[in-house]
Amino acid sequence: MKIVHFTSAFLPQVGGAEIAVHDIASMQSRLGHDVSVLVSFKSWMATSRTAPYRTIPLFPASNRLSFLCATVPALRRVMALQVAAWQRRHRFDIWHIHYAYPAAYVAIDTLHRMRVGCVVTCHGADVQQRSLGKDTSPQPGPVRGAVREALLKADAVTALSTDVRNGYAALGVQEDHITNIPHFIDVDRFRRAGGREKMRATLGIKDNEKLILSLGRHHPIKGLEIIPDVIKELRRERDDFVWLVVGSGTKALLTAATREKTAARLRVMPPIVPPAGSGEWAFPSEKLLRVYNAADLLVAPSRQESFGRVMLEGMAAGLPVVGTDIPAFRELMSGETPGILTPVDDYEAMAKVLNQLLDSDAMRRTLGASACRTACQYTPAAVMKDYTAVYKRVAKHYARDAQET
Repeated sequence: MKIVHFTSAFLPQVGGAEIAVHDIASMQSRLGHDVSVLVSFKSWMATSRTAPYRTIPLFPASNRLSFLCATVPALRRVMALQVAAWQRRHRFDIWHIHYAYPAAYVAIDTLHRMRVGCVVTCHGADVQQRSLGKDTSPQPGPVRGAVREALLKADAVTALSTDVRNGYAALGVQEDHITNIPHFIDVDRFRRAGGREKMRATLGIKDNEKLILSLGRHHPIKGLEIIPDVIKELRRERDDFVWLVVGSGTKALLTAATREKTAARLRVMPPIVPPAGSGEWAFPSEKLLRVYNAADLLVAPSRQESFGRVMLEGMAAGLPVVGTDIPAFRELMSGETPGILTPVDDYEAMAKVLNQLLDSDAMRRTLGASACRTACQYTPAAVMKDYTAVYKRVAKHYARDAQET
């Protein structure tokens, strides 16, 4: 098939959605599909020469400007004209659009006039109700209406989790238009990762210390600010651990840890991603795989997730995982028990669980083995099969319409 992914967020910016689009496009290309990714001009400049699939540019130059299209009709028209031009040039069989706004809002009417099918995937914030005590429409007013408009016009939508599916339903999307398709994980890459002792030495972890790992940007939905309080509580019982937090903005945690006199147990690092221009397109990067391999357990204190990619990566690495009791994590941990969930923002409960895990090598091994078995269920083959089935169903509908006319 000739597939184009149109996304409102892409590399070199690195986040769950950006990596998800890249992974899907890469795997589809590997399977023999003709794959393109339509991105902002800025992203195209950074990726066009080395990406393992075709990238094509869309003006305006940055994603930030494109978010004005709900309030600047001329901008929406300019972007839609480019969508039409790329469709005429490449004759794509299907458009897989990531984010209801602005991407689907910009493209969907134009593509329907051209009799081309559109599948929309939201990556969380545009449809979920946050667990922060308030409604989480991406923005009030025009944008909320644009999100709903785009989703109701989509030929099909895919949901990363049941929580995202519920967000679609709350906006009026029909159940038979929604297909649950999660992220996938290449467990073999985690199994091949080595260098545990070398990485622990690089991180300054002593032989008698356990390494607790968390990953994510320092943002309220990630809940990382609870970590200094958890460390303070743990210090009442023990001093044989180091907590490493990897992600953007995490230096701010050191300020809080210094205030709580827990900085000695905390390390922070910027995001570990492939170097710009290196041509390395595997996520997690090889270095981050070694960090996972060096850890003894993974903690995800999130207040909201659309899926829980970091949690799944920790499980693929065979780590016991401790997360918060949010819908996405509950779904990941359904069935076999790969980890333990604690109430959101309850640092005392989290410290109690971590104490139990740090005390018991056997408990960590049992949970780690269960975690890896659970991660093995999220195979690339199964996810690609599900996407292909949705694409073919939508494309068949338009092919039948063409025959009838």
